[in-house]
Amino acid sequence: MPNAKGAIIDPIDLFAPGDGAATFVEDTGLHWLDLTFTFGMSVPEVQSDLTLGGLLDGSWRVAELSEIDALLTAYGFTPDSGCNNGAQHCSASGENAAAAVNFVFDLKATGAGSAAGLFQNENLVDGLIGRAFVDHGNFGSPGSTVDARSDFFELITYSSSAEGVFLVQNAFPQEDPETIPAPAPAWLFVFGLGVLGVLRRRASVPSLGGAI
Repeated sequence: MPNAKGAIIDPIDLFAPGDGAATFVEDTGLHWLDLTFTFGMSVPEVQSDLTLGGLLDGSWRVAELSEIDALLTAYGFTPDSGCNNGAQHCSASGENAAAAVNFVFDLKATGAGSAAGLFQNENLVDGLIGRAFVDHGNFGSPGSTVDARSDFFELITYSSSAEGVFLVQNAFPQEDPETIPAPAPAWLFVFGLGVLGVLRRRASVPSLGGAI
């Protein structure tokens, strides 16, 4: 259903009816797995088994920075300027508390009013990964500002028991070209028209049967 920004954001059931284990965010074109499935894991640990022990199929992958920024924007956070390493959100604070609450709820984070996750970043040097963070109320303190950041960066081995890895799945998968029937070549079409013409001419010739 549309959020305050007008973006379509809906829960997705993966393993059982009503589990809401993932979230469809239309503006990103992706399904986002709940962070709780990868709590305590580093990006390399998740990448070594993207099925999470057979729980998922092989269509899931670690999100990238551009997708994280699109996710935060879809939830109503305005991109900033001057962020590090090409990130678009580095101080999106105070403007939309509802966006942060919804983000934390949808991604099923169990922190005190916050959600944090790791992602891979094509713009970073080897050995670093990205870390996105959303907090509604400075770890739950009443009256505090809202923060949404995508410009935290950590060593690739970083993990936390209260943080997960952002895993995404294409919500609109492309058909495999090998499964799409190839169009018939032009010569076959022309050949078919020729055969049809011959048959019509034969049908128009009077029968000579019984003539002496």
